[in-house]
Amino acid sequence: MKLHRKLKERAEKFLVEAEEDLSRGWEDIASFHSEQALQLYLKSLLSRFYSEPPRGHEVRKLFGELIKVLRSIERNDLAKEVEDFVRENREGLVVLEEAYFASRYWDVDIDGRKALEIAKKGIELLKRIEVELWSTP
Repeated sequence: MKLHRKLKERAEKFLVEAEEDLSRGWEDIASFHSEQALQLYLKSLLSRFYSEPPRGHEVRKLFGELIKVLRSIERNDLAKEVEDFVRENREGLVVLEEAYFASRYWDVDIDGRKALEIAKKGIELLKRIEVELWSTP
């Protein structure tokens, strides 16, 4: 299986896990799984441009990498759409990044529903970009 497909498959599984976590009242774990879903979907898309996805986990940096790639292939319209998404959802993306560490190690109060919502919005954007670039996600 190609790497981008495997990463996307894992991202989709993490989304399912996040929804199940919320149904159990596990907001912190739902936040972590939401972050993982968005992070892996981003890496899935980026791996279509590189032999392997970039290392690291900060979703804002990964979105920044995607913006650079889109500009390099002269898709400034899509780059602008990603920039707008990051700017408009900065607070939610910060929550996801905090969830990556905090939900695993500390007793924190993280809004799991907000984390899942921002992850889903980000993945919807990434799916639209995939369709635009390759006609299929």
